[in-house]
Amino acid sequence: MGLLQRTKDVISAKINKFVTDREDPMESLDHEYQKQIEQLNEVRKGITNLATAKIQLENHKLKLCEGIFNLQDQAKALLDQGKEDLARSVLNQKIETESQIDSLGKQIKVLKANQVSLTEKEQQLTLEVQQFKAKKEVMKAQYSAAKAQKEISESMTGISSNNDGAGAIKRAEDKTNNMSARASAINELQDSGVLTNSLTDESSIDRDIRKSQNKQKVDAEMAALKRK
Repeated sequence: MGLLQRTKDVISAKINKFVTDREDPMESLDHEYQKQIEQLNEVRKGITNLATAKIQLENHKLKLCEGIFNLQDQAKALLDQGKEDLARSVLNQKIETESQIDSLGKQIKVLKANQVSLTEKEQQLTLEVQQFKAKKEVMKAQYSAAKAQKEISESMTGISSNNDGAGAIKRAEDKTNNMSARASAINELQDSGVLTNSLTDESSIDRDIRKSQNKQKVDAEMAALKRK
């Protein structure tokens, strides 16, 4: 096998797999059922054509049979008139006609046999199509029920491909934890004096001095109050 043929086979296999994966089983069942109906109609059409041809041959044979008696009478009348040569010619035509009748009889017999065979096949095919239709409807009902059950289960368990609720909650929790950790870290850094208060620009040393000065002022005011 050449490289080109192998490449074509690989591409064909991939295409078939792609089609199979994307195939709707219900549409496939309907399509197959339609194909069977078309085949059944073709068989019925064939039976009708056979029956028509058989009737045509039977009518032609009947006319030839009727003509045999006329030829017989003509030959006898010619012989009575002393026209032996003409009588022989008519009798020869009669024999040829009888041969045609025999041939038509054989053709009609073959057509009858074919018609019987096709009729039996039509009956069998009709039964198979009816059985396929019944199974198809059952499969479609089961498929619809299974699909509905799957959708319900996915909705209840939150595993639907369109449901990202769990992911959203996890992201929110992570963000909240990160913000809390950042706030705690900032507070610790401010208390240690590494960071200044953005509102007062005070360091921890400045705050200690201010607290000491405030305490001295309070103590002085308390002493003044006591002297009064």
